[in-house]
Amino acid sequence: MILKPKQSWVCGVSCGCAFLMVYTYCVLYSSYQWNTKVHQNYDYEGSIARILLKQHLFSDNVTRDEEEEEEEECSYSRRSLGRIEANDTGYVNVVEVRQTRPPPSSNTKKIWNSTASIYTNWRRKGVKLGLMTEEEYMTAKEVNRGRQMHMQRSCQKFSASTANVFLDIMTHSKGNFYKLDGTYFLPQSPYASSFQVDWADEVMFCWQYKVGSTAWNALFAHLLNQTRVIRAKTFYDMREIMAVKNASDMKKALKFYRFMIVRHPFERLLSAYRDRIEDTTHRSWQREFFGPQILAVTRPKLKESEMKTSGSLSVIPTFTEFVQYLLETHMDKYDPHWAPFWKHCAPCAVSYHAIGKRETQLQDERFILEESGLATKANLKILEENAHQGRGDTQKLMLKYFSTLNLSTLEKLYRRYEVDFYLFGYDVQLLLNELYPGRNVSFPSSFH
Repeated sequence: MILKPKQSWVCGVSCGCAFLMVYTYCVLYSSYQWNTKVHQNYDYEGSIARILLKQHLFSDNVTRDEEEEEEEECSYSRRSLGRIEANDTGYVNVVEVRQTRPPPSSNTKKIWNSTASIYTNWRRKGVKLGLMTEEEYMTAKEVNRGRQMHMQRSCQKFSASTANVFLDIMTHSKGNFYKLDGTYFLPQSPYASSFQVDWADEVMFCWQYKVGSTAWNALFAHLLNQTRVIRAKTFYDMREIMAVKNASDMKKALKFYRFMIVRHPFERLLSAYRDRIEDTTHRSWQREFFGPQILAVTRPKLKESEMKTSGSLSVIPTFTEFVQYLLETHMDKYDPHWAPFWKHCAPCAVSYHAIGKRETQLQDERFILEESGLATKANLKILEENAHQGRGDTQKLMLKYFSTLNLSTLEKLYRRYEVDFYLFGYDVQLLLNELYPGRNVSFPSSFH
């Protein structure tokens, strides 16, 4: 049958419309399937996230180094706790794929106030101080309370995500936070393997690399009588031994004493680079895995065969190249050695009774042991013996490596880790004064 021109035109339009309808249906159906799949994949993680939401938003009774790792360090499990984001009070809001709107902020404004008293009265009654005098303990207590209050004020700067989850995902930038219509968002997705629990003593610890976690894991290995770990000195195995296994574990652990340790973000970053990338005197999975990726960004014409000798990386990326790679890489792809503290431990979602700092290590260690009740059974010498003191003068090393970055690059790097600086009360100004004396160089805060 031969169609007339008019009939051909009508037929073409009809076919085009039909094709468009089928294509639209396929796109919507695939989006639905993706949506369902994501929700199913986060079934376990989402259940933990909902526990965090319930515990912190709707309960008035719940409170808020160097390491020499072996090859096994890259194999630890990373069980996500779900998509957790700080709301406008600094506490957890769970963004589900079902596009559930967050609870009204008016319901959550008293969360920090209701838990502040529990922060300062955790120490078990009747337990005498064993490692500190009363004066030392009270001084450390005030310091810790100041850190908690600073965390409270800082977390309040960030808001919950938009109700439109797909828009939320699409607007996630490569930075350490993102801004939409003048509002700051701080997505937090901690992993279950970030948390270690001593069930017998009711203590939960968020471990992090390059802050002295090896010493704490050595202490826990002795407390829990892990003879195999102690003999082999594979203290990093305690991450898996003490890991949160499921939602039920997390629900229980949230009622325990919780602490985390941090250090100056740039000092930690430099420590990670020197230990895991630059130092070739020991094996490093990070050097072999990330080294070629870094060089692919900074030296794209360099062939992989030219990077390696006898199967090992022989062309070592400079600190400047390492930083360039970080600036061009999505933060979700960062190795835990240089991932920001806030992404690993989610301090605006999980409340901590103590926030220790590497700079005040001795005082904070004793305070945490006293507060948690571990002072009566823990051997402080284990912490001291397993604490890596670092190599070289920290200030001189900072000047040596960071002076290789131009001012523009340094500021971009600062913006990547600015949330850590902001939440934990660190200042980049001292480094700037050393690098650029007399020039009055400063990086204005993004959050004031």
